[in-house]
Formats: sequence, C-alpha cells, structure tokens
Amino acid sequence: MGKLKINFSEFFIVFLSVTLILGCQNEKAKVSGKIFFLGVPIERGKISFDSIDGNAQGSSGEIIEGKYELKNNQALGKGLMVVRIWGFKKTGKKIIPPVGAPGISPGGELMDEIEMYIPAEYNTSSKQIVEIKLGEENIFDFDL
Repeated sequence: MGKLKINFSEFFIVFLSVTLILGCQNEKAKVSGKIFFLGVPIERGKISFDSIDGNAQGSSGEIIEGKYELKNNQALGKGLMVVRIWGFKKTGKKIIPPVGAPGISPGGELMDEIEMYIPAEYNTSSKQIVEIKLGEENIFDFDL
C-alpha cells in the first residue's frame, strides 16, 4: 500500500475554503422597518420574508405599532426575498370562542372578533421583493 502524502499548504487552502463556505452559510442579517396601510401604522400583524430560490434562510415576525425587527434567531440569510404582510384588527364585535381554541376554556367569556384587513396583493399574492445583504443595514419600510 502506498502512503498518502498531503502537502500542508494544499491542506490549509482546502480547510480555509471549507471553513469560509460553511461560515458564510450561517451568517444572518438583522432586518427592520416600519409598515403603514393607507397612511396608518399597522397596529398588530405579521411579516414574513421567504427566499425566492430556496437558497436563503427566510423568517417571519410580529408587527407591533407599525414596526418590526427580525434579529437573533429570526435574522435572515442573504438573498432575494418575497415579503408578505398581514394586519389584524378588532371588528368591535364580541364572539363565542371557537371550540378547542388554544388557551380558551369551554363556556368562557366572549372574545373580541379579529379580522385580517390587508389585501392579498401584500400577502398570499405578494410580488414585493427585497434583497437581504450581509454586513449592511437592512431597513425596509412599507407604505401599502
């Protein structure tokens, strides 16, 4: 059997390349911004960023008082993302809690009815695209 000879400089270049590639895949970017619908901040809602090609880490988070911030475990990978936005508001009506609703006991008090009021063109049918960049501020404001 022959011995395998490894040149140290070749090994180091391969090791460094693999380390850089794997390290870049784990890098994530903080994303934040403000969101308005018809000039009014979305009081409560959800925003999601979904990778267009599936090669980047997407994420979602809450919109509170017209602002969102995705960081730490919600941070995004680098790449092009489709943005989807939902807003929820109380209708002013009280309803009987749905049977089996989480955190609701049978025969409980009436609860506020909530509706999603943002048109589909900003969520399920969204064509809004942003590019997430590593090492840069990723601030995206939306005025729907």
